[in-house]
Amino acid sequence: LGMMASARPPPEKATARYAFEPLKAHQLELRANDNLEVWVTDDSWWLARNQRGEEGRVPSGHVQLGDWNDDSDADMADDAPAPSPDDDEATARARQHLQ
Repeated sequence: LGMMASARPPPEKATARYAFEPLKAHQLELRANDNLEVWVTDDSWWLARNQRGEEGRVPSGHVQLGDWNDDSDADMADDAPAPSPDDDEATARARQHLQ
């Protein structure tokens, strides 16, 4: 049982809401509606693995936790623009004051 401490918790199922182009080498490219396994952290970047077996960090705002899409749902993509990945709390608060 002592070995389990270093093991990852089981990932959660999720789908990509938006495409994401990696900015750094450790990030994972997302395509909208990709089926993913993600390891949720309290950080704004989560570790994800896609169905091609690639792993990397993705902005949590681009990911929707929940069951995977069937191919028939692929045209249900959200048309809203993707949120900016580095939207930290301070920026969000500053925006609210402007409205």
